[in-house]
Amino acid sequence: VMALQVQYRGFDVGFDLGYFGMFQPANQVWPGAEPIFNGLEWTLGVTFLFEILVRMLAARCHFWCDPWNIMDLFVVVAWAVDTATSASLPVDPMLLRLLRLIKLFRLLRLIRKVKGFDSLYIMVTSIKASFSALLWSTVLLFAVLATIALVLTTLVDVYLNNDSNPLERRLRVFEYYGTFTRCSLTLLELTLANWVPASRVLTEDVSEFYTIFVLTFQASMGFSVVKVIMGVFLQNTFSVAANDDVIMMNSKDRANQTHKMKMSILFSAADINGDGRLDSEEFADILADPMVSRWLSAMGFDASIMCP
Repeated sequence: VMALQVQYRGFDVGFDLGYFGMFQPANQVWPGAEPIFNGLEWTLGVTFLFEILVRMLAARCHFWCDPWNIMDLFVVVAWAVDTATSASLPVDPMLLRLLRLIKLFRLLRLIRKVKGFDSLYIMVTSIKASFSALLWSTVLLFAVLATIALVLTTLVDVYLNNDSNPLERRLRVFEYYGTFTRCSLTLLELTLANWVPASRVLTEDVSEFYTIFVLTFQASMGFSVVKVIMGVFLQNTFSVAANDDVIMMNSKDRANQTHKMKMSILFSAADINGDGRLDSEEFADILADPMVSRWLSAMGFDASIMCP
């Protein structure tokens, strides 16, 4: 509902700005949507208010010990003030309601108990385990980029202050490399994003000799350093997957379930008379099949020891 409300408000913003393709206000793009949104807002607001009251009565003093309860109470009170009075809040009530979405992250604690969410559990656990590596990788990356940005801005400043160079080119170079912050953002773009436009501005407008800088930067920062950082995160992911107790137990349970299912299929195929029991003759007949023997051998069972 909140996503639809934001989309609805975006139609009005685009229409007011005269953005291309936005030729109608929101009430004409989605006729009748505003009353529906107002009704849903009242319904959800009253429901959340009732929920807060029930929790306060049930938990009593312990209600104030949970910061999530405090946040929910604050959001509900802000909604009530904004809806029931003409007072204007300093913060958009939509932003306050979005705070409730943070509670969805509490569901991440349940994924370790659901076997089908192993991949998600690995990702979340790996991110938590690699936080230290992420911090120091970010510090290293930005320290190197800041140093290069200082040098590059100083070198390009000579070209920008030369009045003999075309103004159009100087403006284009300034857009990418004119200040320290602009140059830092450009170097981050060279490292992780679309590096061709920024490098072309440097080599075509300033000097072709900067091709050496661009190639060296891409080979060192854009390839080597970034790949090393990615390798560290992959190593942490594999380490978590290999050593986490929950993942190992879930994998073992899945393997047992798969083995049980395969054995059930085997015994069903071997039960020729369909009486639900497997005698020695039926078992010997199924083992005499070469395909079954090879299949059992692949599962670690030597069928030859059961043959007479």
